[in-house]
Amino acid sequence: MNLKNGKKMKKRMNILGALTIAAALTAGFTACSNDDITTEQPAVQTYTVSIPASFDEGQTRAVSFDGTKTNSTFVSTEEIYVYNVTKDMVLSGHLQPTEISANGKGCKLTGSLSGSVSNGDELRLLYNPNDDVTADMFMDYTRQTGAAANVVDGAVATSTHIRVVGNQLTTTTSVAFENAQSIFHQRLIFKNAENETIHPTITKLRVRSKNNKLVSYYRPLRSSDPNVIDASGIGITNPTIDANGDIYLALRFTESSSTDALILTAYDSDGNVYELEKSAPSTGFQNGRYYHGTMTLPYARNMNSFMVTGTSATPNSYSMYDVEENNFDITVSGTTGDCIFYLNNSGKMTLNDVTATNDHTYFISGRSNKTLTLEINGTNTISCVNSFCIKTSSLKLCGTGTLTVSTTARPDLCGIAVNSSAANPNTVAAEGYTVTRTVVSSTSPYTWIYTVAPSNE
Repeated sequence: MNLKNGKKMKKRMNILGALTIAAALTAGFTACSNDDITTEQPAVQTYTVSIPASFDEGQTRAVSFDGTKTNSTFVSTEEIYVYNVTKDMVLSGHLQPTEISANGKGCKLTGSLSGSVSNGDELRLLYNPNDDVTADMFMDYTRQTGAAANVVDGAVATSTHIRVVGNQLTTTTSVAFENAQSIFHQRLIFKNAENETIHPTITKLRVRSKNNKLVSYYRPLRSSDPNVIDASGIGITNPTIDANGDIYLALRFTESSSTDALILTAYDSDGNVYELEKSAPSTGFQNGRYYHGTMTLPYARNMNSFMVTGTSATPNSYSMYDVEENNFDITVSGTTGDCIFYLNNSGKMTLNDVTATNDHTYFISGRSNKTLTLEINGTNTISCVNSFCIKTSSLKLCGTGTLTVSTTARPDLCGIAVNSSAANPNTVAAEGYTVTRTVVSSTSPYTWIYTVAPSNE
């Protein structure tokens, strides 16, 4: 049941990190008059490159799995891209491993690069960007499937030991790469409501960090904030789980600590939900490691009691209903522990005896300059680990019932944010209705009850 903090994958080369191969480099001088400021661009040159690379035993690039460790070797088809940090430019072209040693533990990175490099420049070598559609290549951890062959395998290396002689470029020392992420090899066991081991068909898996430290995208070329974090975590549709129940995940964390936890939520084809919160090791989740073990996911709830009508939107891998209809008229009822509604246009939503919990973000959010009419019928409760449960630019409440909202932050918003301020009961009441707000708890979780009723004639 414990996550075992396996061999640290320090990677002295391979398993390299990702980068951007960007726009064409320009050169020369800008023609101008005496009144203009002349801007000189770095001279572009093509370099023949040979850079020695090595790594510790077991710290290689092409990842395969064997029990409690990873085994890999250099592969000649791997592509490594180079960014000149000093001159802030991506060099055109790429490098590949050659002269691979007999045991696969050493090589030279060779190839041709075009750009501008001087002795002592700081170069950043990046391997295996799995998103190279745009000029900003990056590591996309949302694309993985759970299969071993599909784990994101990237790392970053930096060297200032640059030597340029004519058009020859090399380094005076071997480059050393650090993994951008860790590999999680976990055996998943599922339990039904009677605590019996079952083998359900899992249609969706969501992976989150309790402290919101799990990275969805890593852009190593960004000088600031290279890690993009989505509070919804990483969602995988129809994950690959082998006959033994094994799944493989590449996960990157920022500033993880012992208070963090890995939260896995699995959904099966019958609407059942299984969930486990697994505490981090004493040092937190660290990048560059191999975690292996067993995770038992007990039955949590069934989603079939949660009903949504009035929209063609269906929940994506993050359990989000991305509602595109204009003037929508949605009705929601039942219990959910996962769903999110993002409203792109104005419209109406009716809550009929809804019980919703969301331990990572909001329940309803609307785009700016849009109006949400929210009809409250019966007894409704929304609890969110967030600053608000509902956020919209304009809100009108109607119906006959109560809405209890609980949050863990920003008590000044009273659980419902309207145009970035707390919902004012006097101004959010629709014509013909009254709204009152009662404080239930002034400490976290902060809780309020909104009571909606028709106005007295």
